[in-house]
Amino acid sequence: MKMTSQPRKKVVPETLREEMKPRPFPIEGIGLALYTTPIDLANLQAALDEEGQLVVLNRLLRADIAAINAAAQHCLMNPD
Repeated sequence: MKMTSQPRKKVVPETLREEMKPRPFPIEGIGLALYTTPIDLANLQAALDEEGQLVVLNRLLRADIAAINAAAQHCLMNPD
């Protein structure tokens, strides 16, 4: 019987850990705040500038619905 060792976790520098922490990003006019990392915020802002608020919000909502459906399916298949 071959034993496999668990992969070692790499130490993440504190500055990178802080940089990757989600922060609130208010969306003007609709009273919502998205929680995103600074890197994702730059991509989000670029998409908002290029494609408009409705298109970006539609994509985000569709992604959330897909994630919720996947989580629900996982929970139904693994009830414990």
